[in-house]
Amino acid sequence: MRSVRVGEQIRFLNASGGGVIKRIVGKVAWVEGEDGFELPTPLNECVPIGDELEGAPFYTPPVSKPSQSQQATPAPIEEAPAPHLLLPEREGGDKLSVYMAFLPVDEKAVSRTPIEMYLINDCNYMLYYVLSNRLANGTYKKIASGTIERDTRIFLEEIPLETIPEREHMSLMILPYKEEKAFDLKTPYSFTIRVDGVRFLKRHAFRENDFFDDDAIIYPLIEEDEVRAKAVPLAISEETLLEEKVQAEEEQRRRRRSRQMPRHRKPAEEPPVEVDLHATALLTTTAGMSNSEIMETQLAEFRRVMESIKAQPGSRVVFVHGRGEGILRKAILDELKKKYPKASAQDASFKEYGFGATLVVIH
Repeated sequence: MRSVRVGEQIRFLNASGGGVIKRIVGKVAWVEGEDGFELPTPLNECVPIGDELEGAPFYTPPVSKPSQSQQATPAPIEEAPAPHLLLPEREGGDKLSVYMAFLPVDEKAVSRTPIEMYLINDCNYMLYYVLSNRLANGTYKKIASGTIERDTRIFLEEIPLETIPEREHMSLMILPYKEEKAFDLKTPYSFTIRVDGVRFLKRHAFRENDFFDDDAIIYPLIEEDEVRAKAVPLAISEETLLEEKVQAEEEQRRRRRSRQMPRHRKPAEEPPVEVDLHATALLTTTAGMSNSEIMETQLAEFRRVMESIKAQPGSRVVFVHGRGEGILRKAILDELKKKYPKASAQDASFKEYGFGATLVVIH
């Protein structure tokens, strides 16, 4: 994928929408959408969709060398994190769920279009990964490697149809961990992935799924800590093996005790109240309204609900705001931080809402 430039029309790699790049700071591009808002987006998430706009002010490096008085150490530039990474870890997300996904570049021409390959991390752990391809002589060659954040998908490679047989046998190694916080140790794995190229030629093989707006083929590797694909645990230290043995013995003792004790059913937890903040749900029409006026109407409804529950510990509300560009989500998080100290927020169910809803709990 070639690099993008200021003034170029792009689409987002892992989200719908796009716009024009107004400026580039470090590894972050500021993309202006049709609504006039500028959204910070990592450069590797920007995909050019056409030639540069005619007359756009492209950046060129200065020819003359700056004087010594002008030379200064630039301030470090921090990449803007994805909006969902600003939220706390989601409840129940410490069980590993990892998937491989394959999508046609053009879903209307499945038998003639290249295939996009993704890695999906649907848990609270970060994953260090290495994806390799087996060569004819039995050795392996790396395709991609790096770190994938929690609750994120990452583009790995675009595979032309004629080279799919060369990707028939792949190996994926993953190492789960968390950055700057304590975590329970997870076993690293090496997966053997066999790609059936014939499936990529059949339109019905690509199906509706929880991770993409388009139909895709999803290969589950691990779901809720249960291995679904052929995997071999990687070598780990004797201390880790001893620790896992002790944990397994403790789990067996706990299960024996639970069979001897009378079981009491825990009362089912009431489902959270769902509040739809989409403009179409709150307004009869948005004709003549600016984006800021529409968002203020959405925030007014958010405040009304929060005022009604802020004194009720245990109250749970899912605010459905959609994915969009993350502007309404950020405004909600700012309001919660400033005005509602007894409330906590996290991503609502990923499988139900994707990244389009926030669960608020009153403590």
